[in-house]
Amino acid sequence: VKFRNKTYTYRDLCLRWKKKGCPGNGHIQVISELYNHGINITYPTFRMGSKSGYLGAGLGGVSLSKDDNGTVILAAAKAWLLVYQLKFFPTNVSYISGVWEK
Repeated sequence: VKFRNKTYTYRDLCLRWKKKGCPGNGHIQVISELYNHGINITYPTFRMGSKSGYLGAGLGGVSLSKDDNGTVILAAAKAWLLVYQLKFFPTNVSYISGVWEK
């Protein structure tokens, strides 16, 4: 977004945590890679090794199927909710973040 002759990107406005940079939506890439390689993804929760996640609130227009064991798996989804966490302090940054959201 452009404000007072300066262009602001997500990197300029993102809410950073412990100097680790901007939070991303990297989980989307992981799930997409698994799906595109024919690996079944259970729904609404999935497990990768010792980690699990909940996809139920983040996907829209979901189509489900069952694997050979009768486990419910993700067949397709039409939409994915993306989250962009922005700074809302100080006041001038809050305004620019609000403009960026629109």
